[in-house]
Amino acid sequence: MKNQKNNVRIDGQLCSQKYEMCGFKMTKNTIMKFCLLAIACFGLLATNIACVTNKSEEEKKISHLTSENTNGLKIDVQIDGERYAQKQLDRYEHERTIQMLHQFKYLGVDIVDNGKSLSFFDINWLEPVDAKRISIDTRMKLGDEGFLNLFDDILMDSEKRWRSFSAVPIAEQGFQLAEVILNVSGLKFEQLVPADKVDTNLEESNFAMLSEDKCARLSVFPEHYIMGGSTVENFHGSVETVGMFGGPIALIPGEITPGIPDHIPIRFDPEYPIAFTAEVNFNSDGSPVNLGVVHAFRPTENGFVQKSTLFLPNNAPKALADGHKLHFAIELINDYIATYEKLGKSL
Repeated sequence: MKNQKNNVRIDGQLCSQKYEMCGFKMTKNTIMKFCLLAIACFGLLATNIACVTNKSEEEKKISHLTSENTNGLKIDVQIDGERYAQKQLDRYEHERTIQMLHQFKYLGVDIVDNGKSLSFFDINWLEPVDAKRISIDTRMKLGDEGFLNLFDDILMDSEKRWRSFSAVPIAEQGFQLAEVILNVSGLKFEQLVPADKVDTNLEESNFAMLSEDKCARLSVFPEHYIMGGSTVENFHGSVETVGMFGGPIALIPGEITPGIPDHIPIRFDPEYPIAFTAEVNFNSDGSPVNLGVVHAFRPTENGFVQKSTLFLPNNAPKALADGHKLHFAIELINDYIATYEKLGKSL
């Protein structure tokens, strides 16, 4: 019997059959910005979305963070050679947002919508735009110090697990890789990073991620809790759930390198002439996590192609690598839409 390939379409969009559900998922400021960028490490910033209490205004603004609302901007996402539709990625983001709200509720945080405390069952019935709005509001109200106090045991548990992934020396076990490719048209690479800034001063680039608006950043990063630049004593990093899997981990920037270091098992691809590598360390003591990302770019006539590759220990769960492909795709799309808006394009 010949191999048969089944195509799945949702509302006319060709979708991957994988990941059908993903549910029950600096000042040293300059350094943090560069790491979040690395041309970008583990988070990309957002637009000038204000944290507002008026529901209709917040819904209106959040609704812009989808590539389906762009006219001139088009983003095609491929993971493991398969195309992912925007509606798939939106669904994963919603599932993870619901999971985050349940986690907060379990830990004793009052999840509130328009003055009403929500039950676990109420959370299950939230529409995507409402869940996102409430998630942003909850994280903003909790604040960095409140989050760190609430998640202290969880962060220690996550660090213990991540350290166990490197119990065997990385030189012996090696890395596993997770790759995402985005083909962006309507937004040129030189609009993001002027040619004279690529090797000198990325802080002066046009990435929307360089916004100082915390609410805006949280709107782009559904699984980030602290975005860097915290005023909490002895905390200089960021916190996110890597790979839509397990618990959040506290990280600080490690080595940040133009190009690709020799110890990373990713070879420079001349088809992607612009490349940056960012590695991260544990916030607790600055030791390496053996975790990082290579972002490589190929400018095109009307945009650019980006290949982003996460590397992490071979002994880490494969689900971490698989989940972070989706994590990357969601964040990168959100960031480029936000950058598109920042540059004054019409949506």
